[in-house]
Amino acid sequence: MAQGLEALTSYLRERQLIDDALFIDGTKILADANKYSFVWKKSTIRYDQMNRENTLALMTELKEAYSRRVRSQLQSIG
Repeated sequence: MAQGLEALTSYLRERQLIDDALFIDGTKILADANKYSFVWKKSTIRYDQMNRENTLALMTELKEAYSRRVRSQLQSIG
């Protein structure tokens, strides 16, 4: 799964859909930023970890759904 996540990240970087900018000091850059838009470092780290876990769970779910669909199609053929 981790290799799949790395491949996805690489794919998105190649197409310039994401970049390496991650501000773990709490910086949050917004067009309409104000004094209340600051994000704490711990929140950023926790949110990043949570996103990684959710992405891995989603990838597992997609893999299982794809396997079920392939099995279903193979059974209907033969």
